[in-house]
Amino acid sequence: MGLGLGTGAALAQSDTSAAAQRACWMAAGLGEPIRMHLAAHFDDSVGYDILAIDGRDLSQPDKVVTAHVICLYERKSGLAYLSSNEMASAATSNSHVLKLANGTSVVVAEESSEPSASGSYSVRLYSDLSSGALVLGVLHPRAGKIVQVELKDVDGDGQPEVVVTIQAVGSDHEAFVTRDVYKLYGSTGLEYSSRLSGRVP
Repeated sequence: MGLGLGTGAALAQSDTSAAAQRACWMAAGLGEPIRMHLAAHFDDSVGYDILAIDGRDLSQPDKVVTAHVICLYERKSGLAYLSSNEMASAATSNSHVLKLANGTSVVVAEESSEPSASGSYSVRLYSDLSSGALVLGVLHPRAGKIVQVELKDVDGDGQPEVVVTIQAVGSDHEAFVTRDVYKLYGSTGLEYSSRLSGRVP
């Protein structure tokens, strides 16, 4: 089962809600250590918080480079928007972007700071990728390298699922291939399906 991306995050203490921190962290796609502080809080008639985020830029895995991101969080919808010139989402070394017919996007990405043989990957659903409008994201372990990401109707219900194919790394495991399948729920969510996932014959 996918792990929530809030797990293990080194978030600085602030008055912002856990939901705002989680959404902005997911949208930014930065590595630890993460530091956040509340730059501005608007009352409910406006409904926004502005967070300033510092974190490791994962697009440069051979260097320790700190990226600075400004995140606008809409409390009513739970969406996070990043300053466009600072966006770090999908900046990892092995990332895949799927454009859906309803205008949303799914980004599947390995974390570039991890070894290729094992680690984790993220699956993120965006209502508008260009503005960093994150809807939902999950973090899932992997035992190998992602070799394919596609939209495919796995269960025959007429609706495509996100299929992530992972191949074990190493001469003794080249034939060991698994697939992780995620159900899509319109533009509002996605969920890992253990029933549809497993080893590829």
